Amino acid sequence: MGSIKLDFREAEFPRNGITVNAGCIMGSVEVLVPPGINVDLSGLPLLGSMDNKAGIGDQGAPVIHVKGMALMGSVEIKRKEVKKPADKKKFGRGNRRSRRPGR
Repeated sequence: MGSIKLDFREAEFPRNGITVNAGCIMGSVEVLVPPGINVDLSGLPLLGSMDNKAGIGDQGAPVIHVKGMALMGSVEIKRKEVKKPADKKKFGRGNRRSRRPGR
């Protein structure tokens, strides 16, 4: 029981694509792909679900082949934009909200 998130949004793919074997028992696997990449989802959901919400990518783009198995769980593909870098000023050392008492 549990979940895993595979984030391929910043990955570089070979021209012929990659293959991901994803399986879960009473859990979930979420695969995040960048815009333009094609995804081929195949496998066996046993009392579970497999869902490709990524849609169709660009013609001629690499393909991520996801071979899944979900036993009372789920394998889900989602398309999301590439993550933007975190604002270092916002999370920098000098902007801590909590300080030790008496200081």
